[in-house]
Amino acid sequence: LSSSSAASDVYKRQILFLDEPCSNLDQSGTEMYKDLLINNSKGRTIIIGSNNDKNETFMATNAINIMNYK
Repeated sequence: LSSSSAASDVYKRQILFLDEPCSNLDQSGTEMYKDLLINNSKGRTIIIGSNNDKNETFMATNAINIMNYK
């Protein structure tokens, strides 16, 4: 599976699950992630697993803190 095929498949999904999407990205990669999210999030539910990295959750409209459910 090529990266372009994988990317086009992602763009077809209405629900995306992202697990620490900025982990191991440099500043350039983080900015690319943010641009992709801004330009491709309309009409989608995006669930992001994060350690509260503001770069990963900057567009969040709702948040669940699992520490509240221990």
